[in-house]
Amino acid sequence: MNFSKISQNIWVRNFAISAIVGVLMAIAGAFDTYQVEIVTRLFYWISTIFIGSMIAAGTSVFLDKISFLDERHLIYHLFHLVIISVLITCIVVIVNSWLFDFALNIGALLGFFPTVLSVSIFMTFIHWIVSQIPMQSHGIKGVVATNAGVALYKRLPFKFQKAKILAINAEDHYLRIHTDLGDNMILMRLYDAIKELEGIEGSQIHRSWWVAKDAIEEVVKGDGRINFRLCNGELAPVSRSFQNALKTQDWL
Repeated sequence: MNFSKISQNIWVRNFAISAIVGVLMAIAGAFDTYQVEIVTRLFYWISTIFIGSMIAAGTSVFLDKISFLDERHLIYHLFHLVIISVLITCIVVIVNSWLFDFALNIGALLGFFPTVLSVSIFMTFIHWIVSQIPMQSHGIKGVVATNAGVALYKRLPFKFQKAKILAINAEDHYLRIHTDLGDNMILMRLYDAIKELEGIEGSQIHRSWWVAKDAIEEVVKGDGRINFRLCNGELAPVSRSFQNALKTQDWL
């Protein structure tokens, strides 16, 4: 995963969550901010939480590149929490020095860190809950999907216009489109591609994978991991974070 894959929709989602939490924090006057006027509190909380969300997204991009952390979710979240708390503390100290005339020094950093850590734990929990829901595309009940009705086909070369899309996985800035006629690479975000797959019943099964439900031939389990073996022989990894949701929807 990389910065190019953080779609506008994710930015909007992060801002929406930041705005809601920021308004609640401002109204409550959390952490002694009740001492300043409401407009300043709103600006302070919404801006700092939004910046914090973007720092968290960027940190996820960095940690997602470390294969050691792929299935070590507790270690992943601990690293993520420590990194964002340190970085956000620096931002908070700068904002406080600007708005409230706080001194910029080590003492301020150490003083604000516990507060930032507690807010970061809360925000991490909210984003973790949201991230457990895989993004899906849906077939139309009682209607056989046609390639012409699936928007993503318009992005593929003529050779693949009649192909059957089996799966998609993200590779750096590109997506690899797995079809029954072979693979093709396109420049696109996975999040946006899944939206263009409406008409095909499929699901995100990993941060970087989407598969069509009827392309799955076998569920392969071993070494604590689950993979889908597709009809073209490809093994698609199923993220642990999505497994519960996929089980309730009869994918597993």
